[in-house]
Amino acid sequence: MRDNKPSKGGRAYLGGSLVLILASTAQAQSLTNPLTLDQVSCDEFQLERLEKRFVVIEEDPAAPGFARNPSLFLWRSSSAGGVYSGLAVTGGIGLLGNEEQLAFDLFARQFGERLNPRRPLIPQATLARRSQDSNLVAPGAAPALIVSLDLVGQPVTDPYVPTVPLVVNSLSLPGRGEQPLPAADSVGRGIGVDGLAESCHGQFTPFDNKIFGIISRSLRNSECTPKSGCHPDDDTAYNVTVLRGADPQTYRANVYLYSKTCPNVGPCEYSQYAKVALEFTMTWDQNGSLGMGQVRVLPLCTGGQTSGCSNYEIARIAMYLLPPLFAGHEQQGQDVIGAAARLVVEFPASPDNTLSATVNWRDLLANSAWN
Repeated sequence: MRDNKPSKGGRAYLGGSLVLILASTAQAQSLTNPLTLDQVSCDEFQLERLEKRFVVIEEDPAAPGFARNPSLFLWRSSSAGGVYSGLAVTGGIGLLGNEEQLAFDLFARQFGERLNPRRPLIPQATLARRSQDSNLVAPGAAPALIVSLDLVGQPVTDPYVPTVPLVVNSLSLPGRGEQPLPAADSVGRGIGVDGLAESCHGQFTPFDNKIFGIISRSLRNSECTPKSGCHPDDDTAYNVTVLRGADPQTYRANVYLYSKTCPNVGPCEYSQYAKVALEFTMTWDQNGSLGMGQVRVLPLCTGGQTSGCSNYEIARIAMYLLPPLFAGHEQQGQDVIGAAARLVVEFPASPDNTLSATVNWRDLLANSAWN
């Protein structure tokens, strides 16, 4: 942060500022790499094609029929093509008990190896939960999370009804009509159709992967906004893609809002109806410990722009930066939520929108493994 006190000599002040800027840039580049705008766009569109094939479902036997609003985070976890990580979390910030989490990895290959050498080689994928990074639940004991991916070789119109499904869940034991699903694999031409096994670039670092994980454990979405209140009949779910920005100290997150409604008369309808794009500007010390930062909602897409911008008519979403929880054991208290950095998006030009906030990552991560 710049010191606005006058110095005895303009040159001395400028020199000191220049040293700080160069030091900050050097620290950033020692842990991350700058990206071109084309590389960022490639990541963004690849993750967008992937998230359109995913849905997350939260099932709570204790409250059947009650609307749930889970989130699913996705990011590239390696510079190698076809390697992704994800985290599903239950909704209801501070309202519905402990937060539950399901972590998983996705490995997509352009050409799978078929047992029958006479069969053509087609793309193959494996979806596997990371049990050590998840809290697994017994049937009926807590809300169960289900993550589903459709590998059908065409654009997906309703991922809730997959044609070539890969499914994992957070169940630890069999239940009445339910089975634990720790992993699934299949062949699917959708991998090739959407280029999911390709690599956009080789510039990711282990520090980038650390930040992707921090964002997935800290960013929480809510259908409850300060002015509009909560909407118990709102069945919105959120897919969130996490990626790097071009600058070595910027990260991005696109929050996609989707739902499936079933009227009394007529077929059910699936729609993905909004994208709220976030940009994080972060600082860190020579050890990689995060300090102060900023987060902002990127402006609406205009003039045919599709990358690095938001796209919504109505979003009605609050997004909080909260301390990572011990999943399955903790929930955010109202005092923490009330003091948290918060963004609010109702609709364009709404007077109730909050489109930027300061984030104290040092305090946020003080009681976590990332401090």
